[in-house]
Amino acid sequence: MQSKTRNSQLIPLAIPNLSGNEAEYLAQCVSTNFVSTVGPFVTAFEDLVAELEGFPNCVATNTGTSALHVALKSLGVQEGDLVVMPSYTFIATANAVRMSGAEPWLFDIDPESWGLDPKLLVAELYRKTESRDGSLWHKELGRRVAAVVAVCAVGQPPQLKEITEAASAIGIPLLIDAAGAAGATYADQSLGCVVDNAVLSFNGNKTFTAGGGGAFLTQNDAAANFARHLSTTARIGEDYSHDMEGFNYRLTNIQAAVGCAQLEQADNFLVRKRAIDAEYRAAWEGTVLESFPRTDWADSACWMTGAVLPKNFPLTAGGMAKELSTRGVQARGFWKPMHLQKPYATCPRTNTMVTDALWTRVLILPSSTSLARREQMQVITAVLELLNSW
Repeated sequence: MQSKTRNSQLIPLAIPNLSGNEAEYLAQCVSTNFVSTVGPFVTAFEDLVAELEGFPNCVATNTGTSALHVALKSLGVQEGDLVVMPSYTFIATANAVRMSGAEPWLFDIDPESWGLDPKLLVAELYRKTESRDGSLWHKELGRRVAAVVAVCAVGQPPQLKEITEAASAIGIPLLIDAAGAAGATYADQSLGCVVDNAVLSFNGNKTFTAGGGGAFLTQNDAAANFARHLSTTARIGEDYSHDMEGFNYRLTNIQAAVGCAQLEQADNFLVRKRAIDAEYRAAWEGTVLESFPRTDWADSACWMTGAVLPKNFPLTAGGMAKELSTRGVQARGFWKPMHLQKPYATCPRTNTMVTDALWTRVLILPSSTSLARREQMQVITAVLELLNSW
């Protein structure tokens, strides 16, 4: 979703704001020769991420997908297991489950947060699983249910209290895919005060970027140590000995340097993201457009924002985006659900009524932290003019 350059004729969707110490820190990497996976910025970056999210442990990785993969493995997901997750998510969530040797069990979302529906979760687990030998098993499929992954759609935390209680009651670990939700809070608390495990992404279109990268955050020291071991090729000692199949998922010092400069501006970036969201929300009042989720129980990071088109609108979000491009605005439709993706079309799933009714109507609009107000007014004007022309 990242625009190519700020000089594009289109108002870009989501581009990095590199107005801090990025250049200075990168120059330090070059001058000290710490450009690879060893260097002081990696440790500093992990400390800053852990502090922002309220976790005692942070394991930085080269991508968010890598972070999801080592997180799932560290939480005990094994070959042949099932992992509960929402169908409405970016494909990396499902890919990481498959990379772990497991299969996604796809669930519908709740309309209020666009996150995993906790009532549906409880009902389906009660109806379709049973406890056996200290584990939870899907009765029909004969597969162990190893974990629940809840996703923060567009930066909005789902109903974490209810989801956490459900996972705890059945004794399986919960992982929050907060890829785009860095800085979000739940009940006025950082995620680390509410959940045991989370993953972030620092891709180029995220609020805070390292040019790439991810992080696994956990309350569990053993899980953190295992994830760090896996992500550094499971090497033991100095003689190229390895004690298991590992992965080269290490973050570079150069990436971490950019990430550190970004996180130094965390408060300002989050304020700006939420202000952009508020401006769009105010503009849609009194129209047929709906706004993105904002709930009483959480404060969204507002990673992405935009508008939800009415159900009877003649264009999908993708079609609307094409029309907006002729008016100088870059826009996008959003996630295509996993049950409609070829690799995951045959996965076990619940009904997906909410997801199916929503996904083609989600229109992502420009929300870079460097977005000027005059640019946002141009975006809003273009959207409303198109809306009124139908």
